[in-house]
Amino acid sequence: MQMLGVKPETLDKFGAVSAQTATQMVNGALAHSDADCAIAVTGIAGPDGGTAENGGHCIYCLGIQKSGC
Repeated sequence: MQMLGVKPETLDKFGAVSAQTATQMVNGALAHSDADCAIAVTGIAGPDGGTAENGGHCIYCLGIQKSGC
């Protein structure tokens, strides 16, 4: 959570499996490293562990690169 810069409020409001959390993860990974690009993945592959909203089959994958790459 600290290294990736995910805010506790984001986890409380949207949960670990959300576009908002994936966005903070990928931006934090890029900001806290010397990398030129980063990928973040969060999700539940099921069959158990899902919620009424995502049903246990929900994955968010987000990639980003620094401008000028």
